[in-house]
Amino acid sequence: MPGDFGLGALLSAGPMLASHYVPVDQVSYLLRRMSMLMALGYSVYPLGLVLLSKVTMMLAENRLEEVRARLAILMAAILEISVFACVLMVVFADVLVRLWVGPRFLPAAGLVRIVLLSVPFHMFYSGLCSVVEAGSQTPHNTRNVFLALTVFIVLACALVWGVQPNILLKTIATSILTAIAVLAWFTSRSIHKIYNLRLNWGHSLAPVLVAVLLGGPSFLIHWSSSFRTSVIELVAIELAVGALFFGFLLKAGSSWAAFLFETAFGRSIKEMSRA
Repeated sequence: MPGDFGLGALLSAGPMLASHYVPVDQVSYLLRRMSMLMALGYSVYPLGLVLLSKVTMMLAENRLEEVRARLAILMAAILEISVFACVLMVVFADVLVRLWVGPRFLPAAGLVRIVLLSVPFHMFYSGLCSVVEAGSQTPHNTRNVFLALTVFIVLACALVWGVQPNILLKTIATSILTAIAVLAWFTSRSIHKIYNLRLNWGHSLAPVLVAVLLGGPSFLIHWSSSFRTSVIELVAIELAVGALFFGFLLKAGSSWAAFLFETAFGRSIKEMSRA
């Protein structure tokens, strides 16, 4: 419970701090962006609830190696999917703002992009915090959250006193981004300490790079429409780019993509290619 309060403080301290230095109508820009970030984080919380009971049961049955194997797949999946989603959201941030809160908030699109860069880190913590809780009686998550909150407070206070008011909101958003990145890093360290497992960057590096590179064609399409991409066009672009990304993952032998494919179709890719 203290960790939940700490996470709530981390996500709300930025707007609270900003309200003392900028007009309330400008603080609303940051509040809206934080609501988008929290909505994305909450989307993986149901997964955490399922994992909490499942991993606890598997550990009670001494199935540690099986837990480590499945956890490695999950960590890779969260990283690669969240980076891909983050790239597309950063490219089409103005479309998302127009859809989410209306065109009058478009001047804050730059602020949105800074906050959206926190998506991979926030989703990494949200998707794996239950795994940390299941594997140890030590309150790792609570410690990690309050360390990240301390980083935000120190960084934000130091920067607020030395920046111009016109970039204050972006400075606070950058502090939030840094704190959530620190939280994800501490979560990764906790997983290593509990399960002796690290994220395999060698396997995930290529998918992450491809996800970033796919942002290039997406930006060019958005630019060619004078940055007036409609919602229908956005969905079509995301489906097309998403199919390319998933196809690359299958071709590259991604463990979680192969697992998802086999779960959906009941057969492996090799079996279907032979048929």
